[in-house]
This record gives sequence, C-alpha cells and structure tokens, in this order.
Amino acid sequence: MKKRALIAICIGLALILIGSILASIFNAGAMGTKVSRISFDAANGKLSGLLYMPKGAGADNPRPTIIVTHGYLNSAEMQDANAIELSRRGYVVLALDQYDHGHSDLDNAAYEQYAPFGVFLQAWAPFWVNSMHDAVAYMYEQPYVLKDEAGNGIIGVTGHSMGGFSSTMALAMDEQEAMATGVRKIYCGLTEGSDFSYTGFVGIDVAAADDLGGGRTMGKVAAQYDEFFFNAPDAPDGTVRKKDYVSTPDGLAFLQQTESAQANTWYETSDGGKRIIYEPAQTHPWNHFSKNTTA
Repeated sequence: MKKRALIAICIGLALILIGSILASIFNAGAMGTKVSRISFDAANGKLSGLLYMPKGAGADNPRPTIIVTHGYLNSAEMQDANAIELSRRGYVVLALDQYDHGHSDLDNAAYEQYAPFGVFLQAWAPFWVNSMHDAVAYMYEQPYVLKDEAGNGIIGVTGHSMGGFSSTMALAMDEQEAMATGVRKIYCGLTEGSDFSYTGFVGIDVAAADDLGGGRTMGKVAAQYDEFFFNAPDAPDGTVRKKDYVSTPDGLAFLQQTESAQANTWYETSDGGKRIIYEPAQTHPWNHFSKNTTA
C-alpha cells in the first residue's frame, strides 16, 4: 500500500512538473516572448502587472502596445488568452492588476475622493476609475512603446467587465488631456462585458464617451447572454435573456446610428473614427476563454 501511494505521489509530481513546463512554454509563445512581473508607482498607488515582451522589442525597436485588464475580484492572469495571442503577434502587452487587485495597491486617499458619490461607489469605484489611465501614463513613457511622429502613443486598451469600465474611463480622460496637450496616448480601445451603466455614475455615459471619442477606433464585445449588462431599457426583470445591444439606445448612440445597426459591422463616426459592436453567443464570464472573443 505504501509503495503504491509513493508511486502515485511521484506520478502526480511528474505531471505537475511537465504541466508547469508546458504552460510556461505556451505562455511565452514557444519562448518567443519574455514574460516578467513589473511594479511601478502610479498617481493613485502602486500598480503591477505581467509584461509580455516579444523577441526583438526594445528601445531600438519600439512596438505598438496593448494594455489588457480584468474584472472585479480577478487579476492579470484572467487576461492570459489575450496577452498570449497579442504578444505572439508582436505587440508589447501589459496584463494589468487593477488597484487593490492582484499585486497592486491603492492609496487610502483615493477612496476619500469618491465620498460624494455615496457609500457603494466610494467603496468600489476607486479600483477601476483610474487604473487603466494610470497604467497608460506609465507605459507611454517607456522607450519600447511606439509613438508616432507627433508624439501620440500607439497604445490600445482593453478590459473585461470592471476592466471595460476602466478602459472607457481611460479613453475619455485621455481625450480630455489631449485637448490641453495636443497629444493622445491611447490609439484605440475595445471593452468586453461592460456598457456605460457604471461609468455614467462618474460622468462618462454614452453621450460623454461619444463626445470624447477623438476619432479613435473603438469597439465593444456585448455577449448575447451577458448576465449583467446590455439590457434594453424596457427589458423585464428576471432571468438572463437573449440581448441585442446594437438595437438599444446606448448601442445605437455608441455607433452613431439613429434607426438601426448591425452587430459585427464597422461604422464610421463623425469625428473620423471607426466603431463596432461584436455580439458573440456567450455569457459574461465566457468572454475570458472564448476563441472568438480573443480573435
């Protein structure tokens, strides 16, 4: 019996070791990408994340960069699918831990700023309102991040659920800052599993986001069976139902259409940008692991 138990333990340890090696190879794009944990001081605390650096990227060969981030009570690892695929294609990627998630810490003073919004938002909003914006500010200054001749950053932002809210805020704040500086740090943005229901509480509803688009390329992944978001205004309370975000007032406003729009279709906007809404037949959490959504 003892011998059998010892053999089982040895087999288990061998499988763990082999699995860990294979996972490391896969995560690093068959060793074509260096993955490392970084931490940095930011405007509202300390941020951390996993930096994916494709082979050849550096100060002498800066690359377009994408920051990916997670939802509430998750961490950077929940964006593995996006980070691995994007870095495999040659992008520098930062998989970000938002404030007070994973390895990141939020300054206590940040909570006090949201006291006027009520107890709920004071407790929750500080996590995501500035996380992506502050990460963009850091990455923009790194020599391996590509900029155009005018100094605009070639940085994309994307996030799931609460990470989508943070990405929406970063896009809006970046445009507000660009009005003063003439430089945009963010080139494009794609949110997953998030609408404007929470960013609206802090001033960025669909109309404000549209006004602050700045001619960027922007999109949303609005799953048809998302448990939390993309409801039509007249939808009854109850269980999850099939949703069609492009037919709602917010969806149409985001796409700058007045009567009707189609999912998975690009629309040009009045400021010279392009926008799209994808509607995969998924639930809210399935966005993380879906081949279609990653694509």
